[in-house]
Parts: sequence; C-alpha cells; structure tokens
Amino acid sequence: MGRPVQYSGERRSTRRRATTGPSRVTIREVTDHVGVSEAAASYALNNRPGVSDRTPAKVVAAARELGWAPNTAARSLGTARANAVGLVLVRPGIGGW
Repeated sequence: MGRPVQYSGERRSTRRRATTGPSRVTIREVTDHVGVSEAAASYALNNRPGVSDRTPAKVVAAARELGWAPNTAARSLGTARANAVGLVLVRPGIGGW
C-alpha cells in the first residue's frame, strides 16, 4: 500500500497536537460561555476601555469559573517581551575557562 493521494490545494498538517494532559481553556470558550465577542473578552481581561460597564465583570467571572489563564508564550509574542531570566554558570577547568 502506498501513501494516500494528495490533491492539489489540499494541505497535510505535519504538526500534531499533544493529547496528553488536560487541555487549556481558551478565550473562545470563555466568550461562548458569556456570549460576547473575542475582542470584547480580550479588552475586558486586559482592563482596556471599549466595553460596556457590565462586560468585564461577566468575562472575568466566567474566566475564573472555567479556569482560564493567559498563555504567556502568546502574550510574549504580542508584546515582544519574554519576561524571562537567563543564568550562565561557569565551572572552572571545564571548556577552557
């Protein structure tokens, strides 16, 4: 048996999602729970203006209830900050130091 035929315009994903462990709650799940748009939920969770007075309270309550936490890797891509600390250890006599 050979490989399945791949038609033009059809893409095959080479990356697979890890299936071990619990999955993260996404902002989309929070928005589905509350009934607001992803943009409104994002504004509410980041304390930005542009949403009604009641929306931030509803979004934050739903995020807590569902166990949502911000994805630090995604946030660092958006802000161009990694919020990481590096550590370099040098052991005398190893590596020509």
